[in-house]
Amino acid sequence: MEIYRKSGTHIILNNHHLFIDPLSHQDSDIGLVSHAHGDHVKIQSLEKFSQPIYMSRPTLEIINERSRKEFNKRKNIRIVGNGDVIELNGIKIQVFDAGHCIGSLQFRISYKQKKIIYTGDFCIEARMGMQKGSILEGKNGTLITDSTYSDRKYVFPSRTDIYRDILKWIEAVLTNHNTAVIFARKLGTGQELTDLVNNSTLNCDICVHPSIFYHNLIHSNYYPLGNFQYRRNPFDKCLDDFVQEKTPKFKRKKVFLLPMFMYNKKYLPKLKNKYNTEAIAICTGWALTQNFSVQSFALSSHADHKNIQEYYVKSGAREILYF
Repeated sequence: MEIYRKSGTHIILNNHHLFIDPLSHQDSDIGLVSHAHGDHVKIQSLEKFSQPIYMSRPTLEIINERSRKEFNKRKNIRIVGNGDVIELNGIKIQVFDAGHCIGSLQFRISYKQKKIIYTGDFCIEARMGMQKGSILEGKNGTLITDSTYSDRKYVFPSRTDIYRDILKWIEAVLTNHNTAVIFARKLGTGQELTDLVNNSTLNCDICVHPSIFYHNLIHSNYYPLGNFQYRRNPFDKCLDDFVQEKTPKFKRKKVFLLPMFMYNKKYLPKLKNKYNTEAIAICTGWALTQNFSVQSFALSSHADHKNIQEYYVKSGAREILYF
């Protein structure tokens, strides 16, 4: 058995080559895609694959939307989901939900007495808009897992506490401002926040940037998120800022979700000027260690150090590899 990292994770088992989360095209017998984030699968690599490659239906839908191509028409694309089993000459690959984002998967690979668990990015906490991932048994095997927040300094508050703090902050902002602006990952946390606000007692609209909007649409096909509005440009003055009655005209309170890539030197000063710094927040696990110039919350779709260690212990794995 051989395991190594090269533009993805490679497992050589029973003379068969498994390539997980391909970031480039390389020779292998089959490919496995854990989820649709760009650091786990590249569109260009999929275009060159001729061997069978397995992924969930939501992952395929997101890839199709993002690439504006119809990968579902390719004969080598195979759809799998929670509970499915892939057989490869004595190698058994079991598929499970990972709880990271819509369509995210983890895999347990077995051959004779050997067991390998590949979690990809995962979350084993109950979350708004998502089912949590499960901890897979892999006694005396190898656990290959997410390293994003594996350091001891990353122990997130409970989701109950984070949700309470976010909603309390939004309520305070909307007391003095028309809009609360929140940066979040376009796939994962963006959908969690949409569901959180929609299921709260806040009386406001949810406006979302296009990059979050289409993920919300796909997510809603599997787990309904409630109402949300498309908003193309956060700097334009749109007619949907106003709800018009006969008299008077009044502004509608709203939460505006923006993708993380807009939190930069180009856009942030403009956003602060338009919406006021005190009305802007960011949701990311990096909030525990980085000083942001706006309000920050340690809300992440990744497991923290505590959850990773819990997974390792409960899985019964002999060794853990951080990839």
